[in-house]
Amino acid sequence: MKKKLQNLLPLLSLGFLPVCSLMYDWVNHPGSEVHSLVTTVDRNIPFSAVFIIPYLLWTLYIYGTLIYFYFKDKKTYFKTLFVYIAGLLVCYTVYSLFQTTVPRPLVAGSSFLESLVNRVYKMDAPYNCFPSIHCFSSYLLVRVVRKAPFSTTWNRSMITYFSVIIIVSTLMVKQHVLLDVFAAVLLAETLCFVSERNWSPSVKSKPIPSSTKEISH
Repeated sequence: MKKKLQNLLPLLSLGFLPVCSLMYDWVNHPGSEVHSLVTTVDRNIPFSAVFIIPYLLWTLYIYGTLIYFYFKDKKTYFKTLFVYIAGLLVCYTVYSLFQTTVPRPLVAGSSFLESLVNRVYKMDAPYNCFPSIHCFSSYLLVRVVRKAPFSTTWNRSMITYFSVIIIVSTLMVKQHVLLDVFAAVLLAETLCFVSERNWSPSVKSKPIPSSTKEISH
């Protein structure tokens, strides 16, 4: 029992994520200048309240997949967590220097889904959009599992499916625009590239073979 608990202790490192997320509220406000990255394509994407479900399930999905990585391969877990935290810090820096906003539709209905959308709109100010953290983290999981030592057709398909649904949900509930998505993917690719070049497995030194010949005196 004690050994099992010790094996789970490294999962406490997940606590770094909510701590880092505290910075989100600090920068979630308009600065001296707020930019709009809305394109014609974004204006033509319809609003759909049903996508608020995958949007809200994002946190559970991210934590659940990270825990799955941990039990499959601890090195992959820590590498993903490191890249995720680095990505959060990059996003918060961009938000503080280049704040963007996304115009939201007036959701006047009173259905359960529409109420959820309005609750999200009330709790989350329409800033901190570029890059999208939802999209960055979701794509990151796809990128990691593709090269993970435990990669299979099944886990690649499942993670890709749920990540794509979450990324699409950010557009359908008008929390983000296409450029937010593209920037998130580029950020994940860049950080993974840097991580893969520098996070090499430790090389074990080979024992020096002992001489088979005795030195004659």
